[in-house]
Amino acid sequence: MCALNHIHLLVTAYVTQSPMSASEGEDWLRELVDIIDMQILMDAQAIYCEDLGNEGVTGIVGLTTSHASFHSWHDAYWEGEPEPFISFDLYSCRAFSPEVVFEHLERWGMTHCEYILMNRAPHAMKILETGTHSTKFYVP
Repeated sequence: MCALNHIHLLVTAYVTQSPMSASEGEDWLRELVDIIDMQILMDAQAIYCEDLGNEGVTGIVGLTTSHASFHSWHDAYWEGEPEPFISFDLYSCRAFSPEVVFEHLERWGMTHCEYILMNRAPHAMKILETGTHSTKFYVP
């Protein structure tokens, strides 16, 4: 049996575009699994929500080491301005690089993100790191 890590990455990514279809979301999740060198346990599934004010894609993929999921909004507003964003999380018992995940989010034109990295091991839950990550194109 291998040592387990129980690491959970939570990300709010501010993007210039968001997935516009279930198939785009599913493809992105499958590519993520390859990029972080993990294995699919449950194939990627996504669905487009058409509810007014909540339009966007929700997706999940089951990993042999846990899961990755996201919710996206392409017509979200912040202080009256449109600002699409993606809420993403990756929970894994196997080590991974948050930087690789941030790079993969750039597919959606991510300008910057806010994140929390947690250890969710039994009897040892704690926040390991919080922060922001910006692309080289983002100027606050």
